[in-house]
Amino acid sequence: MLIFGIILTILGFLIFQWSVNALSKSFIERPLIFANPIAVLVIHLLWIGLLIGGLILLWQVNPIIVGVIFGGYFILWVIGYFMGSEKTSIKRIFRVYKQLKLFRPKATGDGILKETARLYFQKLRWDEYRINHVLQLIFKEEGGSKVKNIKDLVKSILIFERPEDLLRGTESFTKYMKRSERRDKLIDEIYKKELEEKMTVTERPQLSKDTLERMRQSGIDPDELSNEQLAALETLEKPEKGHWISKVFFYPSVIFFILAIISLFTGEWGNLFIYIVITFILWYIGYTIQSRVAAKQFREASIKKFIMKGAMSGREKKKIFSDCPNCGAKIKKGTAFCTQCGEKIKI
Repeated sequence: MLIFGIILTILGFLIFQWSVNALSKSFIERPLIFANPIAVLVIHLLWIGLLIGGLILLWQVNPIIVGVIFGGYFILWVIGYFMGSEKTSIKRIFRVYKQLKLFRPKATGDGILKETARLYFQKLRWDEYRINHVLQLIFKEEGGSKVKNIKDLVKSILIFERPEDLLRGTESFTKYMKRSERRDKLIDEIYKKELEEKMTVTERPQLSKDTLERMRQSGIDPDELSNEQLAALETLEKPEKGHWISKVFFYPSVIFFILAIISLFTGEWGNLFIYIVITFILWYIGYTIQSRVAAKQFREASIKKFIMKGAMSGREKKKIFSDCPNCGAKIKKGTAFCTQCGEKIKI
């Protein structure tokens, strides 16, 4: 009964997800079956029936399973709500721009702005035709583009991502202006936080001896890593320093692990198995999320260290070399004659 209930629930969820994704697309991009109202009704009845049947079977096995499913869905819904907000969209655009500036420090002008918009739209899973069409509208050549900096680009992207904001016919001009002012203020605040404020780690993080030993065995010297690199690795050992999304899964896994221990002492073997499975699933999701966050932070810290090292070596070269007053060639400081024109150099 447990396995059959899981199969019905998963099938119902997959059909529900497929129908939602199809209906979210434009009329032309939808599968042909969704052009028939009767077929759409049958699809909805199908996923509703599968979900209800699966949940009823799981409830008969143990009501806690159904409670965990609804609780997990509620948590994911809350996360999705905040991640889909306007504030989150603005943060994502700035972070894509920051990543491009980090990987391409010499890139300037419209090129990096266009690439920022393209990458952001690709993350929204837009097709190439739609992306190219929107980019042509944002960076129109005739009359000159109004997008001069990243803040202008954010405003333009939000217009095309959320066109419903412009279609509120019942909204007065005063309300529209107030909403625009709030958006501009929000963009300025996030810009300062994401791009202007430089977060540095002043105290050197302490990793466990086992982690340090594994790093040395793999050929990595921990003493050569920067504080930011070590701080990224530290989040994998200490969940309290991890990302807040990973904590949402980590802390409930601890609660279910305690319930599993209680079930072990009370002899409730069915509940023990269920609690162990839930604990592992929650822990695995939290650790996977934190691993990706730590990998991203470590990569950014490594690039910053590489760029800083290159800048320092460039300054050292400037100290070693000077310009010949006659021909302008680069010569080592302390040289009596220029190697290019033979001019005598005053030391």
